[in-house]
Amino acid sequence: MAGSNESSTFVSESTASAAEVGDLSQEAQGQAAQYKLPADPEALVLSLQYGGGMPLPEQPGFKPTPYVRVTAAGKVITGGSSPRAPVFEMQLSPNELQSLLAELLERDRLLEIKSGEIDAAIKESGQAIMIADAPATTLTIRLAEREWQLTQYASRMIKRQYPQVESLQRFVSAENRLRRLQGVALLGGQEEMQAILAAVNEAIGAKSAELPTMEADCLEFVNRDPRGKLSVTWVKEYELAEKQSTLTVRVEVAPTGQRTISVGDPRELFP
Repeated sequence: MAGSNESSTFVSESTASAAEVGDLSQEAQGQAAQYKLPADPEALVLSLQYGGGMPLPEQPGFKPTPYVRVTAAGKVITGGSSPRAPVFEMQLSPNELQSLLAELLERDRLLEIKSGEIDAAIKESGQAIMIADAPATTLTIRLAEREWQLTQYASRMIKRQYPQVESLQRFVSAENRLRRLQGVALLGGQEEMQAILAAVNEAIGAKSAELPTMEADCLEFVNRDPRGKLSVTWVKEYELAEKQSTLTVRVEVAPTGQRTISVGDPRELFP
């Protein structure tokens, strides 16, 4: 099975709280467990990488970097997926990095997921994975005294197909957490993300007081093109007339900073 490498985009299916996007409260930071990190501040502590899928033309002398990586010093790095792709960085405080690790190691319990465990549970379910040419996800954690790495094929695509495979749900939860972090880095940091979120909710309110507002974890997609134009999508699932519905808001941010916001009211499609 093959699949394409992903570009500098951000997608999230998680229902995590707004604080989990990286805008951590002082209380949450203060309660974070202290995980011992590598002595080298430039050492990678966390890494999310995609591989496989539809092959892309090889670039002589160029090796794509992971989708997002976090160093022991708390530097978040994304970009560099192609020779011309810019690299973006964002800094986490020591407490923010410890809180991030706590989410992945305590909430998602990544270190407890053993190699082959997810595939074995999927096979036991009797439902084969009917997806071809999808990328595989590799999550890596490197602490001072332990390293963990796991690769899972088409993880986010098969999450809903196997709700009973709890280890898969935890793996995708961690994957989405790092994708949200990558998206905030592409946006330019927490302040810019919150500014766009406030503008989105203002546009929703102007559209209709009956529509739900967005939270930080509703951030679904971020893309920054080579000219600096940002494309951002926010998505929220909610109940409409006793049925599950989806509110989508798309934001275009020009290099000048000018925003264009489009609110897709599902009531207009299904009155």
